[in-house]
Amino acid sequence: NPDGVSPDDVVADEESGNFFWESSKAKIIAKEVLTSSVVTPDSEGKHGGFFVPWGWVIALGLVNFIIIHVAAARQLAMQIVQRSWRIIRQVVWDLPIAIWRYPTVREVRQSRPVRMILRHFWSPFLISVLVLGAMVLIQGTPLFVLQWGWAIWAVLTLAYNTPWGWLLQDRIAEMISDWWRVVRVNLIPGLIATILDLFQWMGNWIERRLYAVDEWLRFRGGDSRSSVVIKAILGFIWFPIAYITRFAFYLLIEPQINPIKHFPVVTVSHKMLLPLVLTANPNHDLSMFGEVLSSQVGLSIPQANFWAFWIVAAIPGVFGFIAWELLANWRLYRANRADRLRPVEIGSHGETLRGLLRPGFHSGTVPKLYRKLRHAKPEQLGQIQRELEHVRETVHRFLDRELLHLLRYQPDWSDIPVGIRELRLGCLSLRFELWAPNLGTVPLTVAIECHDAKIEAVIDQQGWLKELPERQSAVLIAALRGVLDMAAVETIHGRERSEHPVPHTTGLNNLAQRMSWKEWVDRWNVAPVAVHTTPGYSS
Repeated sequence: NPDGVSPDDVVADEESGNFFWESSKAKIIAKEVLTSSVVTPDSEGKHGGFFVPWGWVIALGLVNFIIIHVAAARQLAMQIVQRSWRIIRQVVWDLPIAIWRYPTVREVRQSRPVRMILRHFWSPFLISVLVLGAMVLIQGTPLFVLQWGWAIWAVLTLAYNTPWGWLLQDRIAEMISDWWRVVRVNLIPGLIATILDLFQWMGNWIERRLYAVDEWLRFRGGDSRSSVVIKAILGFIWFPIAYITRFAFYLLIEPQINPIKHFPVVTVSHKMLLPLVLTANPNHDLSMFGEVLSSQVGLSIPQANFWAFWIVAAIPGVFGFIAWELLANWRLYRANRADRLRPVEIGSHGETLRGLLRPGFHSGTVPKLYRKLRHAKPEQLGQIQRELEHVRETVHRFLDRELLHLLRYQPDWSDIPVGIRELRLGCLSLRFELWAPNLGTVPLTVAIECHDAKIEAVIDQQGWLKELPERQSAVLIAALRGVLDMAAVETIHGRERSEHPVPHTTGLNNLAQRMSWKEWVDRWNVAPVAVHTTPGYSS
């Protein structure tokens, strides 16, 4: 028919037997009124729904993937952002400030006519503009705004230049200044501190209640057998309750209602996850995550959408908790971090290199193994040799991680394959050879040994180091300095290592200077390059 009515649009009244239907035009009007994003033949081009093309989504995803996983892309992106910011700053801030401070402009600003205009007419003009803007917003007619605008400006100008007007201006300026100082210095920091204290009090209150139950369920001397049995049963029931309570409060509830954690982290997570659980008709259409629950658990459409929404709505709290804890832990770590490199754990039992080589009650892993090897029975030799091999592998991993990895990622070493060809463990010493086939056939040999209860390093053989260019040599010396610090080396060629630069020293003599944390980080922050490994090198 001309109205385009289908059989599905016809409704029958059971009492009267009459038939009713709506025309397509009526439907279109209703949809335009109730759903502004619906695209209809009449509304197309006026206000339609906006959908991001899949090509844009895939391209943006690929760009983000490359930036996350490719260091050169991250560096390029940072350079683009920095240069764009410089351009925007120059246009928006630097250029206007330069014009404002230009001598000619300064002379004009400080001239007597301009100062008189600014002093007597500028403030009333700004207030009049604000009032006229408010009139425009409330649909004032141009004639009305023009007439009352002149009147408002004239009245304000007269009032502004009277003695009581000057007094009123000073009082208002003083009140605004005091108010802004209170807001900036007291209100905002005080409000943040109050919110943090409130949620810390809530956490402590919950912990005290949980601890009270744990204390009551604790076993004590003199308890009867029946009391012990009852506490054991109740403790078995109470443990998951306490665990779920802590998990729900700290990861799901507190980050959601704490505005300090919610706005910077949880809100962003919600924006990313909530599209998975939103649907136009929750009672009839499954959301993306609701479809998963419905297919896996067998829930109905309303139930699947309900649980999908609340599960996904609670998950961003976990991100808020993790981000907050990582930030707090990093600040604590940075506040307690030493200014220079400290000895690191190398052995599988937490030993430093000093602990591996220097004999002692809680150290001397390698000397103890060699002592066992000398007195071992034939059936014990294999086990002790495997333990020595394990120690050798841990030392090799340490050198590969802290020395070779730094060299491979330096631009000056990008075309020079380098590796450890041989690493030997002695009773109180270790010796390793650095091979670089492109530089020569004679390796660079470094020996570290325990001598008079001190860890001493010696360059037994310089090898290809003699032919190394100055820039590459400086990188190698810096890497060796950091490794010696982390290996707890105290002396180099019999000379005590110092935190201060050694005057009039070059080349290997610089190994006597300890590496500061800032210098070590700067070495690692050099733009990485493609890694070249040398096949066939092993420990």
